[in-house]
Amino acid sequence: MRNEMLEQLLSTLDIAIEAFAVCELRPGFRLVLKPVNAIEFHYVFKGTVFMTVAGADPIVCGPGSLIVVPPGVHQSIAADAQPSQEVVAERYCLTIGEGLVLHDLAGGNPGDLRLVGHITASTTGTLGLFDDLSQPIVKHPDEAPIVGQLFTAMLDEINSPRLGTRSVLQALMKICVLTVLRNHVESSSMTSKGLSRFGAPHLHKAVAVVMEQPSDKFDVAKLAAVAGMSRSAFASAFLNTFALKKLACKGRHNCSGRPPCPSS
Repeated sequence: MRNEMLEQLLSTLDIAIEAFAVCELRPGFRLVLKPVNAIEFHYVFKGTVFMTVAGADPIVCGPGSLIVVPPGVHQSIAADAQPSQEVVAERYCLTIGEGLVLHDLAGGNPGDLRLVGHITASTTGTLGLFDDLSQPIVKHPDEAPIVGQLFTAMLDEINSPRLGTRSVLQALMKICVLTVLRNHVESSSMTSKGLSRFGAPHLHKAVAVVMEQPSDKFDVAKLAAVAGMSRSAFASAFLNTFALKKLACKGRHNCSGRPPCPSS
């Protein structure tokens, strides 16, 4: 039953890319990134990344690796194990194309480390599936080889933007997220509390009917009836299980929590 529910959730997953950056780093520099209110993805194209994420063990991985960072955590990136200088990412931010920015710490030359990252992806349609992600996820090339192809295609697309580029990027990113999430779910070491929520059989019917009829209007009483529970019992169980947070964005502004890059 849980797998059936997860399959339904994955089918409703929606991705919105909010940032896309290329980092060129040489040894000696540590690039410091401010926390953002979204999941962040970093893909290593060249070199070895030495990454620190607050509350997690140091991450060291090579080309073809993908790092998924939980929302709201401090992180830093370097091209060597003991960088001597710390710099803030926003101070080295240049616009180099439609929807693409460059963090250049290699003096305009190819860096020892080239990383496509700071990709903040808003994920909707998952009922908090990602909310409890507290540790980074690292995928090496042999674990998900398609990820490298997806990021190469994304970079090619954004370097030569055409009609529908934004939609193509979001579609490619959706495949990437689905691949990572599927591998994460199938891993025997998977301990996400978000996934354990879907072991609550008394809520399955209510969640399923919402996903099957997204345009309908549902209230607590109607969903409680579907679940075969009293209104108060259903409300309490649903809130305790999913711990949904109400988020409101008014007007057009940067919701990622990271200041936008200055125009070039």
